[in-house]
Amino acid sequence: MKENIKDSLYREIQSFFNSNTVLVVGSGLSCAEGLPGMWDLAVELIKKVPEELQEESESQWHNIKNDLLDKNGLVKNNANLEATLLKYPPSDELELVIRKITTNFIKDKEQHAIRKIISGENKLRFSKFIRNFRIPETGLVIICTNYDRLIEVACEVERIPIDNLFYGKNISVLDEKKSRMSFCEGIKRNGRAMRRVFSKKILIYKPHGCLNWYWFNGEPINSSFDLSLERLIITPGANKYRNGYDTPFDIHRGKANTAM
Repeated sequence: MKENIKDSLYREIQSFFNSNTVLVVGSGLSCAEGLPGMWDLAVELIKKVPEELQEESESQWHNIKNDLLDKNGLVKNNANLEATLLKYPPSDELELVIRKITTNFIKDKEQHAIRKIISGENKLRFSKFIRNFRIPETGLVIICTNYDRLIEVACEVERIPIDNLFYGKNISVLDEKKSRMSFCEGIKRNGRAMRRVFSKKILIYKPHGCLNWYWFNGEPINSSFDLSLERLIITPGANKYRNGYDTPFDIHRGKANTAM
C-alpha cells in the first residue's frame, strides 16, 4: 500500500514536467538571485521619491510615506507597499516618478546579477530547472509577473529561444504572427502532406510588463538597449488594474489566461 502511494506521488511530480505544463513565476525567483522585493522597493522609494517630486504631489506622497514608516521613521517590517498604494492611489505624476525609480532600482540590481552570470561567477537556478522539461514545438508557457529579464537570460544560456510576441532584433515590434513564424526551421513532408517544423522554444507572457518594453512612436517596442524612453511596466497599486487593459499588457494577460 505504501509503495502505491509512493508511486502515485512520483507520477504526480513527473506530470509537472510534461509538455503541456504552464509555469507561473513570481518575485521569489528574482529575490533569490539578489534582486529587490517589495520591502526593498519601499525603502528605495522613501529615499528617492522626494528628489523627483513636484510640489503638487507632496501631500499625496506624505500620506503614502507615513503609512509605510514606523514611529522611528523606518520602513515597517510588515510594510505592504501594494496595500499602501491601493489605500492612497498615486496621481499620474506621482506614478510616473514611482515607475522611474522602480525601473532604475531593479535594472541596476539585475545588471549586477547578469554580469555575474556572464563572468561565470554564478549560474541562474532557473537554467538548471528548465532543463527538466519537455519543450514542445508549440512552446512551453511561462507566465512571469517580474519586470526583470532573468528568465530570458536563464533560458538563452541553455540555448532555449524565447518568444515574447515581439518581432525583430534590436528594436522589435509587437507582432505575434511574425514572432511565431520566425521560429520556423523548415518544411517536413509526410507523403503528400507537409507541415512546418518549428524550433522548441519558451513562450513567455509578462502581464505586468518588462524592462525591455518601451513606448515609441505611438506603439510598444521591445529592446534590450537602455533607451531614454518611458518603460512599460505596471507598478503596484490601483493603477495596476486600469493600466492592465492597455497594450501590450492586455495581450500578454489574455495569452496567460488562455494558457492557464
